Amino acid sequence: ARAQSVADTLSQAVSQAEAAVYIVDNTGTITYVNTGAARASGFAPEALIGRKYASLYASAFAAERRHALDDALSARQRWTGIVSRAGTGGKSYLAEVVINPIAAANGEINMVCVESDVTVRELEAARMRRALTTDPLTGLGTRGAFNQVIAELKARPSATNLAQAQFSILFLDLDGFKPINDLFGHDAGDEALRALAERIRATLRSEDSAFRFGGDEFVVIAPGGGSEALAHRIHARTKEPLKVNKRLVNVGVSIGIARFPEHSADVELLLKLADQAMYESKSTGTGGVTVARVLRSH
Repeated sequence: ARAQSVADTLSQAVSQAEAAVYIVDNTGTITYVNTGAARASGFAPEALIGRKYASLYASAFAAERRHALDDALSARQRWTGIVSRAGTGGKSYLAEVVINPIAAANGEINMVCVESDVTVRELEAARMRRALTTDPLTGLGTRGAFNQVIAELKARPSATNLAQAQFSILFLDLDGFKPINDLFGHDAGDEALRALAERIRATLRSEDSAFRFGGDEFVVIAPGGGSEALAHRIHARTKEPLKVNKRLVNVGVSIGIARFPEHSADVELLLKLADQAMYESKSTGTGGVTVARVLRSH
């Protein structure tokens, strides 16, 4: 009697659980759903039972029609992951799924699939990732995003053909920007930074990436060749008069360039060389573009 009481309690707990619970047989067909599954899907339990579990994917996510989850079901293996689900009213949501094989008394292996709606959690996580990698003022990448790109470049196989893997680092520092803050205030300075960042972004090629390092310093990673021509285009575009507080102001840019692997195969050193070259440009008093002079030792 006690065992039956425990079994009944467990059955009620599963039936009334907030999470969606499905039992799937060896053909991938749903044989049981709880109220959480009906609530999440928007379908009555009788409309779910007899359907293929794989049919619950959101139609907008066709790439998931053959998901790792399907492979785990076929292999009768435990699996945990996040999938897109079709909700009511044509909307979709993100579900964290845990599936476990359970042996029935007759030896048949059924899969118990437990799903929880994690849409809010995942959207917040995505927002936080964007905050770490996207500068809120300019929309360019942050220094953290730059470090991620550099880490990917450093992780390239050593057998990579260096000539084919070439890229350049452009270090940019604005000239004449401080007077904007001093004369018009920081709000005007922020407006000017946004406009200048947009000019930089609009000048880039599709393969280039721009990052704000803080203040009025920017860095561009430019794969392949043509970095010097790109730098001159950025310089020309940036020094065009800028409208701030209904007045035209002039802001220039000093740019330094260091190339991989020509100047160094060490990306940290490349950044330093580009920074030094930028200061050479700035020392002229008119900005411009300077290519690093220090060559990699062989």
